[in-house]
Amino acid sequence: MQKDLLNSYGKYFKNDEVVLDSYSLVDGVYVKIGQDGKIIDKLILDKKDRESLSKNDIYEWFKKRDFYSTVFDMNKSITTDIKEIDYYKTGKKMMSNNYLTLFFKSNNTDILNEEEKAEVLPLEIFKKVIEKYYTSLEEIEKTNIGEIEIPEINIDKFNKCKDIYLSNIEKILKELKNENLKKGTRIKLYLDDTIENYVKASLKYFTLKIFNKETFNKYFNGELYGANNYNFSMNSKKPYNWLKTTSYKIPSRVKFEEINTIKNMYIWLLKNVNNFREERMPLEFDFKGDFRNKKSQEMFLLKVDNDNGNALISNFEYIPKFTNDMKEIVFKNYINSLYLKDFECQILEIKELEKFINNNWFSGVMRSDSVNSLKIDACYKIFVENYSKYFIEFFDKINDEPIKRNLDKMGLDITERILYYELKKDTSKGKNEKEDNIEDDETKKGVLRTRKFYSTTKSLIIYLSLKEYFLGNGGEDLENKIDILKKSAREIINTDRHINNDEEFCFLLGQISYYLLNHSKASKLNQDVFEPIINASKLDVVKKELNVLYKKYKHEIGLNNKRFNRALSEIMAYETDKRLKENEIILLIGFLADNLFYEKKGESEDYENE
Repeated sequence: MQKDLLNSYGKYFKNDEVVLDSYSLVDGVYVKIGQDGKIIDKLILDKKDRESLSKNDIYEWFKKRDFYSTVFDMNKSITTDIKEIDYYKTGKKMMSNNYLTLFFKSNNTDILNEEEKAEVLPLEIFKKVIEKYYTSLEEIEKTNIGEIEIPEINIDKFNKCKDIYLSNIEKILKELKNENLKKGTRIKLYLDDTIENYVKASLKYFTLKIFNKETFNKYFNGELYGANNYNFSMNSKKPYNWLKTTSYKIPSRVKFEEINTIKNMYIWLLKNVNNFREERMPLEFDFKGDFRNKKSQEMFLLKVDNDNGNALISNFEYIPKFTNDMKEIVFKNYINSLYLKDFECQILEIKELEKFINNNWFSGVMRSDSVNSLKIDACYKIFVENYSKYFIEFFDKINDEPIKRNLDKMGLDITERILYYELKKDTSKGKNEKEDNIEDDETKKGVLRTRKFYSTTKSLIIYLSLKEYFLGNGGEDLENKIDILKKSAREIINTDRHINNDEEFCFLLGQISYYLLNHSKASKLNQDVFEPIINASKLDVVKKELNVLYKKYKHEIGLNNKRFNRALSEIMAYETDKRLKENEIILLIGFLADNLFYEKKGESEDYENE
């Protein structure tokens, strides 16, 4: 993985320019300290105004120095633990790496935090922690790093910086107290000095700490090699990572020049790759502009997690052929629903299809890692948990096999779950009800029910359109097929024509079920009024459940409603040996399509309405 990344991008990270261009400061208080110990300038960052403040010159001043002053992670922090102090916790209090800076949190000092806790240090003990910080830095500076030559620091300047902080820290903290900082605010103090001196001040720390562990370092032919510290963990607490069958225990060592490139690359990844989703990076990306806008046939698929402030590549794949372009997919109002005409659209790009599917089937959270924490309806949580992975596989890798294998199952499941959800919704809150101008109460009732199933009908249209796109239908035109079913149903309810096949039966069953439910005076319906009909496999069970529904609402239907009586009679007389579940989709289409029992004479066909 790392070799692949280095081969493609390594040349851009050999120096710090690319990573510095995209480097950003985290929330906190940034303070510029003069040689006299007084505050020259400060920058207070939080997520509300971080973007606007990032354009200031002082932001750039802090950004460059912060890059060379921050520890890799807290496991590689500068030692501040004072064993002689019993009660107070003094370890890992500083997050900076050189003598020009002091990084800590506001809750570590009693001047900014009045809580009586072991981690809240009185001023005198906080000063001792600073002294220990400089003692540890001095020990690092004295450490020999073999044949690597690092310019020695000026010890007089080192001691002067130490004295500046110790002499003025109380005054600095009291001035910061006036800012009313939140508990745990990061405070970063920088002495006013050149960027060259900042780079030089941090060299020993970077050289010693950049590898996984100093004891693993080896010299070969005058070059330093060490165990990689990125996406690689070797320590005494993880003995299972050690090699057991070879004369060497460390699986991999890299050169010092190479690990520095890797470090820069991982810093860039943490700052630029979304931590909540997998993203594609072109192999030919030159780090100019946004990699998301680049079109390429070769891509790396990356999932980068924030592991305690460090980048962790949790998923990596090579995609040899990727394109954002796709054959046109048409989302068509196959059932001619009055309220979904504006929903029809054509999509030609993968990213647009992802946005469309995400918003309409996954409530906008398709790529969420933590489903339980989502503030969405329970049925949509199920969709994200069970089905989003099939679409992500297609959107990220152009692999449509998972969708093809599972489309019928998930399309029906999603549509039915939304249907059950909408059955329980209050129909008195009809969408755009004020726009209705319908004189016939019976027709108006049907229209309002149609609006009630708006999301279900939309889901059905998505399913039918995806089915047409990914699976095809054996050369049969889906829209034409639905029109034929509607025409057959009209003939059955208006003439002496009989049901000829299972598809006609299921379509008419959906129509009559909708019509019966529409006569309920309750604003909310339980899903069990229709679910048994959908889930029934045998014909006798369907007839039994439909009869229960009929008895429940027959008092609302006129005895002389000949079209309804003819349809019910045809359904009860029909016989078949096949499982009705095979035509479950036709039943749903019949239920959600514009209901033929509400058609007036001459609206669609010149049948005589007896």
